[in-house]
Amino acid sequence: MVIYEITATVENRLRDQFEQYMSDIHVPDVLATGYFETADMAEDKDSEFVIQYSCESRLKLDEYLATCADDLRKDFAMKFPEGVEIKRRIYEPE
Repeated sequence: MVIYEITATVENRLRDQFEQYMSDIHVPDVLATGYFETADMAEDKDSEFVIQYSCESRLKLDEYLATCADDLRKDFAMKFPEGVEIKRRIYEPE
């Protein structure tokens, strides 16, 4: 199992809009690619949202990154051209 984690630091004025977009559009679109099995999103008090997508293998994650990630990232950037800072990490538990 591989975890693809996105941490988004969101300006306060965009929090509600961001949360709705992620819940209603972006996360379902990522899951619809078929590369991920689950997604979980949590919000903390420091204006950060953490989204974790689980994938069965690094190979599947690499395929997602090569084939789907750019279009989904472009759509996100059009919706939030400013006010959201994104960090990405990959966890490969043994």
